[in-house]
Amino acid sequence: MFTRVCAGNLYSREVQVDGEQVTIQVQDTPGAEMTDNGISLPDHVTCSIQWADAVVLVYSVTDRRSFDLIEQLHQLVARAGGASVPPVILLANKADLLHLRRVDSQQGPLLAGTLGCSFYEVSASEDYSQVHGAFHRLCCQLAKQPPPAPNSSSSSASTATEKRRSPLIPRPKSPNMQDLKRRFKQALSAKVRTVTSV
Repeated sequence: MFTRVCAGNLYSREVQVDGEQVTIQVQDTPGAEMTDNGISLPDHVTCSIQWADAVVLVYSVTDRRSFDLIEQLHQLVARAGGASVPPVILLANKADLLHLRRVDSQQGPLLAGTLGCSFYEVSASEDYSQVHGAFHRLCCQLAKQPPPAPNSSSSSASTATEKRRSPLIPRPKSPNMQDLKRRFKQALSAKVRTVTSV
């Protein structure tokens, strides 16, 4: 989530959580904006946080500035989440680049402890299973969360209850995901026609 402004990508996948098949959607929302007063979140990122069941904050161990911005990002996430702040995990990436490391390996866990969130250090380029493991543990954590007690005192509390009633629920598909599925089906049906016509 650093200095780029775009809506990001939506990834959808079915996974097994405690023996149950669930659909998860991951919204990659780059776009924290640098301002004279620090950083701010554009509207599309704030909206993503408000419907999210969880938030993953990522920094690079080779980029000290990305690490230094995490605490501020965490505060912005808490503000955007309002009454129902989603669980947050801290993910340190590029752990394989030891010769370029700018963030000490002890600093990530210390910061995560201060922020009250889980911490994972991974190398997405060398070991995909580390990233998969972090997301899988997050899904398990969400699945074990009890739904909050109904509260009709305000509409925002009611909305939060609706959102938290069923963790890992499929979210509305974004237009880019629908378009991707349509193109995939077209390519698949063209392949089937080619195979059957031979």
